[in-house]
Amino acid sequence: MYLKDGYSDVSISDLQEYLNIGRATLYYYFSGKDELFKAVVDKYCIGIYSITDVAPDATLPDLIEIHIRHITKIMNWLLRSKDVQTTRSNLFSLVLNACLRFPEYKDITNDLREKSEAMWEQAILNSIERKEIRADVNVRVLAAMFANVKDLYGAALNWHPLKENRFFISSYFYLYDLVKI
Repeated sequence: MYLKDGYSDVSISDLQEYLNIGRATLYYYFSGKDELFKAVVDKYCIGIYSITDVAPDATLPDLIEIHIRHITKIMNWLLRSKDVQTTRSNLFSLVLNACLRFPEYKDITNDLREKSEAMWEQAILNSIERKEIRADVNVRVLAAMFANVKDLYGAALNWHPLKENRFFISSYFYLYDLVKI
């Protein structure tokens, strides 16, 4: 419901009806709309964006493959959504709403971005060490570019899952082709 209508347009009554539970049950588990919203953001936004299963010796192609699988998982989840109007831009909007309404989410998203860029940096360094990519690249800039691929295209308002999936994949490999030996 938050994915489709956003935070402001969803009332407690809407949530009760959508979840098919009584008001007392809703308040038993959540103190109110804010707490439920935070739980949704934690599980469906922050949780699905976190990639933590990366080996410290992963190379750039390894991390590209992990991200492609991760993006595909997110897209498959969105395609299975009850509401066909649910898109990745709605998911992005939820995180943005969370950051605007609850200051702690700015720290959470900044931490996720830093961890993502650090993973890309390590993969780039591993690939340089293995002589898979050029040693003269700016590791920090290249890491930020790789980390931003999914964000740049995922926030598009007219998101088309199959078309954009091919674009994500080609964007990762285009960047890799620019620096590989």
